[in-house]
Amino acid sequence: ALPLGLRVRCTAALALSGDAGVGALLRRLMESPTPDLRYLGALGSGLLQDARHFPLLETLLQDSNPRVQRAACLGMSALPHPKALEAIAAVLVGGDEMLQQVAAETLAAHAGEGHEILKEASTFDDLLVRRAAVAGLLGVRQPWAAETLRKMQLDDSEWVVRAAAEQAIRRLEGHNPYVPRPLPPLRDTPWLLAYAAEQGRGVGSDAHGMELLAHMLQHGDTEQRLAALQRLRMQPNAQEGVIARVYELLYGDDHDLREAALETLWHLAAADVPLPSPMQFGFE
Repeated sequence: ALPLGLRVRCTAALALSGDAGVGALLRRLMESPTPDLRYLGALGSGLLQDARHFPLLETLLQDSNPRVQRAACLGMSALPHPKALEAIAAVLVGGDEMLQQVAAETLAAHAGEGHEILKEASTFDDLLVRRAAVAGLLGVRQPWAAETLRKMQLDDSEWVVRAAAEQAIRRLEGHNPYVPRPLPPLRDTPWLLAYAAEQGRGVGSDAHGMELLAHMLQHGDTEQRLAALQRLRMQPNAQEGVIARVYELLYGDDHDLREAALETLWHLAAADVPLPSPMQFGFE
């Protein structure tokens, strides 16, 4: 009943614990009929790095659940097995589009054989393989990879691949999109002002903005609640009443909101915001 993000953290703790029985537990998870458990088992196996898990992870690369497939690809990438990269290369050629991209990105972490596979993929006959190779080359961050991307941008026969390569080059030459940027005050945040107008309220100060965020968490639609949670991650002045609303979503029934609430609480805790116990609000 816990959010999947929290269960992933528990799985990571188990995989890194050094306990001799964890490998057997992860094998049982990977054989489970429940997709979430197979997903957890595949990710845990990657952390455990037990080559004996190769056959199970290879099977999960063909799983009916796309998320399990992606986790198996990540787990396979970490295995010290001589055929691990070969299995990922097969996915790069024969998987669906999203899995192809994940495979290419994992190959970027393997200097040598992984990079050689990406070089070959950049000239492969299948345009989807070449487009996936762009994602992998972007992660290599070496001069030869940037040169390959420029060549693909200019010379590839398919506009889809050329456009992907052009976007990757812009990423290489531009600012890191993951570096946080200063946020406008709540009273100047357009989507919050729009919500205030819907409610017939104003946002005269950041204090009023925090009250509106709490109201949005309780009464807004899913998109509005997700936006409020994302903003709260960067609000170290979050008050107890607002955090209570986050707990309500954490223990609610909506999967996406539960995961977003967990991430919000993680960010607040990392910023040393004092978080009250969920039991204080009736949650156990």
